[in-house]
Amino acid sequence: MGSGPPSLSRETVPTGMQVAMSTSGEELNYPRARIAVACRAAGIAAPLDSPFMVDLKDVEALRADTLRARCLGFGGILCIHPNQVEICNQIYSPTEREIAFAARVVAAFAGAEAVGKGAIQVDGKMIDYPIVAQCRRVLEIAGRMKS
Repeated sequence: MGSGPPSLSRETVPTGMQVAMSTSGEELNYPRARIAVACRAAGIAAPLDSPFMVDLKDVEALRADTLRARCLGFGGILCIHPNQVEICNQIYSPTEREIAFAARVVAAFAGAEAVGKGAIQVDGKMIDYPIVAQCRRVLEIAGRMKS
């Protein structure tokens, strides 16, 4: 394995399990979840999903499958066709709303931490160290996107 994040081989799982590869990607839910949890538990980067190859023209299936992989903890997807790039970038990029919330959380938490607080509320949501870490990652990704 190289120095980058691990990736899932979309074709290997259905073939090894002797099931058909579907446009919904349901056959990948369990292996995706296991891989994402294992990466996080080992302290390595979130895995990358393998390219969506079932039907290169079915952008809605690509969108649904990519959203599902993101929800399971994948950090990105490899693209093999130009029509996949914009959709996948949209899904894996923080929105302006997410960036603004992350900035509010990080700023508010810095002030709270300065007076000895380890948990606060921002926009009615309970915020503690894991949430702040997640918000810092959002801001880091947003910063890299601007570069």
